[in-house]
Amino acid sequence: MSDEGKPQLKPANENPWYCLATVYGEQERSIGRPLASFDKDLDKKNRVAWNRWMAAALSDEQHEQLIKRGFDSSELVPLSDDERIEFLRAYAERTSTALPNPKNEGIGFHHLLFEQPTSFRGFVFPMAVFNNAEFHSKADFCKAAFFGLVTFDDATFSSVAYFAEALFETGAFFNRVTFSGTVDFSKTAFLESALFYEAAFSGTAYFRETAFSGDVYFKGATFAGETTFGGAEFSGVADFGSCEFKSQMWFSRAKFTSQVPVFYDTKLREGTDWGLSTWPSPPKNNKDAQAQVFAYGRLKAEMDRLNRPLDAQFFFARELRAHRELEKRYSPQRAFNFAYQILGFYGASAELPILWLLALFVLGFGFFALAPVYKGVPLAYDEAAGLSITNLISFLPYKVDNDISAHLSPLAKIVGDLQSLLAIILLFLLGLALRNRFRMK
Repeated sequence: MSDEGKPQLKPANENPWYCLATVYGEQERSIGRPLASFDKDLDKKNRVAWNRWMAAALSDEQHEQLIKRGFDSSELVPLSDDERIEFLRAYAERTSTALPNPKNEGIGFHHLLFEQPTSFRGFVFPMAVFNNAEFHSKADFCKAAFFGLVTFDDATFSSVAYFAEALFETGAFFNRVTFSGTVDFSKTAFLESALFYEAAFSGTAYFRETAFSGDVYFKGATFAGETTFGGAEFSGVADFGSCEFKSQMWFSRAKFTSQVPVFYDTKLREGTDWGLSTWPSPPKNNKDAQAQVFAYGRLKAEMDRLNRPLDAQFFFARELRAHRELEKRYSPQRAFNFAYQILGFYGASAELPILWLLALFVLGFGFFALAPVYKGVPLAYDEAAGLSITNLISFLPYKVDNDISAHLSPLAKIVGDLQSLLAIILLFLLGLALRNRFRMK
């Protein structure tokens, strides 16, 4: 939204909800030493007063959920008559505005200017609206619990913003939000959809071990600083389409449990890290298969552009696996796709062809050493081993003893030919995997 279209901001102290949240006073702003002046006792008094006032608007289920998340049950008990009198007196000293009631009114902080450090740490919100709000100092929402819809659309955080370990039970909207400083969503739980359309992250952004239980959309977002989604879990859609990444991105140990993240019209940085990430299971229907083919194909294209052959091969293998579900059942294409997977994981595994070659040697050795393949009797162990190895390297000049080859049974010759054919395929897959692993573009 342009500055001309924005409504005029009001000082936070003119808002009854902010006065309620700071009923015992505001934190002081300290230039250069932001932590030195933070009053923990004041922070606790404000939090307890807010949460006990909000307790009347919470359901029994929400109350139990907060207890399980570590909230002190004594802070979630509605005020007694005597406590209510003292609370009303403190609020009257804080402001002349009418005391808001969370049962009857929506919690609104929209179009407010927060000039002082703002602490909502551990606060409980039945719902909340922060649209177009501006935070000129630190904003702390760590361990806050939002049970209703919460919106920060078009809000501006000029300093650091902390949302670590917060709970968003319903939808959370951060569309077009500007984060000028560090922002931390580590271990935050989004139980439903989270929207960050066109959000601007100018500083470092942390989403470490964040749980996105619903869909999350970062479409059009800008990440200017280093960003980490290390250990984050994405249970639904993860849309990073049309994003701009200007620094390193970490997705190490990230878990994409149901869908492949999409990066359409997005250019990834050279430092994008996928180490130890978990990817969705192969698709079970055409719709999911097509989505995975497109998403993995896009990731492969980006890794090719960045000259990251191992990552490109990793995503190409998963693209081919997804593509199998698009082939007709029992078709040759589907069969070849399956064989390519189990024999060499689509050219990405050097270990699989080696294991298959070992298995092929053992099977051949066992057959030649136990079956009547030479003049009606089995071969000696050393001769059986030599014949099995020779069959695996049939393209080399070394050949088995002429006396043995001349007196092999027809079945033994068929087994040997099959060994040679399969060995050529496996050696080709081994060479392909080694080429893919060590090639330089």
